[in-house]
Amino acid sequence: MSYKCLLFVVNELGYFVSHRLPIAAAAQKSDYFVHIAYGEIGKVSRDSLISQGFKLHHVPIKRGGTNPFIDFLSGFMLWRLFRRLQPNLVHLITIKPVLYGGIAARLARVPAIVSAMPGLGFIFIEKKNFKFLFLRLVVKLLFRFVIGHPQQVLIFQNSDDRDEVLA
Repeated sequence: MSYKCLLFVVNELGYFVSHRLPIAAAAQKSDYFVHIAYGEIGKVSRDSLISQGFKLHHVPIKRGGTNPFIDFLSGFMLWRLFRRLQPNLVHLITIKPVLYGGIAARLARVPAIVSAMPGLGFIFIEKKNFKFLFLRLVVKLLFRFVIGHPQQVLIFQNSDDRDEVLA
């Protein structure tokens, strides 16, 4: 049997447990080694996930921050993790993991990516602040690179977000 690896990348373990745990458990039953890269723990027990057979990897993904040095470090650490694990599939969840994980996955030549966007976050809500207008432009440019992966599935929770990103 060949090695099959699925790597989830999420801002917070609590979100993973509430929204992706059944998918991860099903993947395990299908003989995948399931890894989870996370930024913050949230209201869950790491030990509970480890006891279920998941491998956890901490990556400094800050949910709401806009520090470019921390964001670059996050992307670099994800790239290193992808290179080490060589996952068959990466499942990126929320905007920062989709952006930084998407770039890292392309550079590390991950064969397949699922990117789930439950929402676009605060930079797409604020319409008049120059900082957010600039960040929105940068994010849209990064998305162009990220969505260029030939084996990628994009999941948007609503069509307005999809239209905003792909416009």
